[in-house]
Amino acid sequence: MFSGIIPFPKPQETASKISKPSVKDSNFLKIADSLQEKSAFDSALIFYEKARKHFSREDNWKGYIRCLLEMAEIKRVNQKRGAALDLINQAIRKSEEQDLTRVEIYPEVIRKKGVILLDSGMVNLSLDHFKQAFAIKKRLSGKVDTGFASYFNSFGNVYYYRHERLKALESYQKALELEQKKELPDSSDLAMYYQNVAILYGDRGDYERSKNYFIKALEINEVTLDSNSPGLARNYINIGRLYNLTDNEEQSLKYFDKALNIYKKIFEPDNQYLGRIYLNKGIIYSSRSDYEKALHYFNEALNIFNKSLDKNHPLIQSTFMNIGYVHKEKSEFRKALEYYARSIPDNPQNPSLIRIYRNYAEIYNQSDSLDKAEKYYQKAIQKAEEIYGTDHSQLALGYLNYGRFLLYHNEEERAYSYLIRAKNIYEKLFEGKNRVLANAVSYLCNYHQTNNKFRNAIDF
Repeated sequence: MFSGIIPFPKPQETASKISKPSVKDSNFLKIADSLQEKSAFDSALIFYEKARKHFSREDNWKGYIRCLLEMAEIKRVNQKRGAALDLINQAIRKSEEQDLTRVEIYPEVIRKKGVILLDSGMVNLSLDHFKQAFAIKKRLSGKVDTGFASYFNSFGNVYYYRHERLKALESYQKALELEQKKELPDSSDLAMYYQNVAILYGDRGDYERSKNYFIKALEINEVTLDSNSPGLARNYINIGRLYNLTDNEEQSLKYFDKALNIYKKIFEPDNQYLGRIYLNKGIIYSSRSDYEKALHYFNEALNIFNKSLDKNHPLIQSTFMNIGYVHKEKSEFRKALEYYARSIPDNPQNPSLIRIYRNYAEIYNQSDSLDKAEKYYQKAIQKAEEIYGTDHSQLALGYLNYGRFLLYHNEEERAYSYLIRAKNIYEKLFEGKNRVLANAVSYLCNYHQTNNKFRNAIDF
């Protein structure tokens, strides 16, 4: 069983949604907006700076602040978070200097700072900013209306990072519901909210529902976005990941390559986004047992990540985990253990520990160190329950893997108890329509056949 899969790309954040300033000479701003939509980021920055200087001369501070917001968003998208944060702090100072803390642009400035903090891994601090922005906007508008869609999306992103998946799904659904109620929904936001909901369903293993939401987003994006838009590329990546999870590798590669072609046109060769695609392509070739090609893509990804990310960043850890998996499949167990050790996160609540423990268990199982294998299967179960609770697909997968291990080593009664637990969780989550549920049922059938309980096997 392939255990090196990385999750969907993280859910997306909305760009700043501020009414354009009403001025006679807004040509610079119009040009900048148009360039940004086409992902011509360097040129867009030049014209936003020209527009900002114009608004400063005109004492149009709302327009001035909007330019800072757009410039910060460009820096954020291009992973220059320090520069993005500097621009947002300038916007906050200017809002306070010009007594703009009681107008609509101010809560958006605070929310945008939360977005950048979240991108930087400061999850709790970002939540504080989202709550502050939400409270200010509610005080200004007097009620929670359709203008709050982006705020619920931001809350959803925090909950996603905190692995509170149910809260995240509820927040994304609320964002989608509010956007749909607008007289003229913003097409890019609507597509994004569809995708964020889809990611949560995909994480839960509900792939059919996930696919439906991704396709809805794609139908919008292919009509409304420029053919080289990073938003369209993200949509392709999400669909590629979904096809990978459902074992349609050709379709998965097709969508990854579509995204890669876009990213190569708009980003530098060492941009993180390219590294993510290389990592995903490596995973596909690994699952196809094309290990040399898999290692090629994993090393391409690692070279990119090492240039801009801390050594403990999840993307680097995930790449090490996948390289370790390849060495495990090549029966190079010592190398595999070395890479798995390098993938261990500092945070004991990091969900990737569950996969790492499963990986250790599989290595020790294959090398006939059965006591160590059993220890790590149990650790994977304990960590899944600790992080996710008692009704999560990760816990069910832990039960399934351990039950399979016990069944193979002729401990049928113990195996049965774990396989039944896995089956019960999957039935609760997926209402009888999921391939991992089918796996659990298959192993239960094997148990009954092994024990000559053919009627029970037929019932399953």
